[in-house]
Amino acid sequence: MPLPADLLCKYGPWAVITGSSSGIGSQFAQQLAASGFSLVLVARRSARLDDHAKCLRTLAPHPIEIRTLTADLATDDGIRAVVEYTADLDVGLLVNNAGTVLHGSFFRHNPEAYQHMIALNVTAVTMLAHAIGKRLGQRKRGGIVFTSSMAQSGFPNFPTYSATKSYVSTLALLLRGELAPRGVDVLCLEPGAVESEIVDVLREEGVNLDAIGMKPMPVEDCVEEALRSLHRGDAKVTPGLMNKNMMAVAKLIPEQMRLGMLDTAMAKTMAENSRSFPED
Repeated sequence: MPLPADLLCKYGPWAVITGSSSGIGSQFAQQLAASGFSLVLVARRSARLDDHAKCLRTLAPHPIEIRTLTADLATDDGIRAVVEYTADLDVGLLVNNAGTVLHGSFFRHNPEAYQHMIALNVTAVTMLAHAIGKRLGQRKRGGIVFTSSMAQSGFPNFPTYSATKSYVSTLALLLRGELAPRGVDVLCLEPGAVESEIVDVLREEGVNLDAIGMKPMPVEDCVEEALRSLHRGDAKVTPGLMNKNMMAVAKLIPEQMRLGMLDTAMAKTMAENSRSFPED
């Protein structure tokens, strides 16, 4: 199904997409290019970004500009580079998507790993929302998509990841209220498992989602639903009927019961040594 015909008019001409070399970010780039947006693609892998840009130009209905920026958003320099690189552009849409995940026992990972994840999932998201969101508010037109997660409600074996995504969801919902009078739409995207590089990495690390019947949804469907939701002015969306039903049921269950049920389910998906308290 085609996206709304006025998507470009409402949120163009430029879109900035972080984490755009794979997964959800890459799919946002594809669907926005096909809708005629010029793009700034931000990621750490320059070769993949350049290849992606070449493919995207073939999808556009008319000639578009594509800029690529290799930047590590877990660093102050990386964040600053995005702000400076886009300063001369009429940006109408920010897809605040870059992020990473750690799973297993909270004590399984060292503090440096958590510092990196918090820098990427929280600090970068905040600083880019502030810099580009302010421009959008002054412009009085545009949109921001925050990629959060269903895990924002609290997911056993993903403690710090869940906490970072809870922050993202809260920030998105509160900024929506602040920016709406300025003509800027803000969407909190809370996907479940999506066919992506992150899910592939989790599989390689022994997380077996098939054990609990959690089939990752196609990334194309996830992003299409997100863009439609943004266009409608929705506050947040959890793409996919199964995911929506899971979230609806979870709201009816007492918190400790919900966490206990999730903990039992997650015990089937990953090795015991990744879940248990490290003894050495």
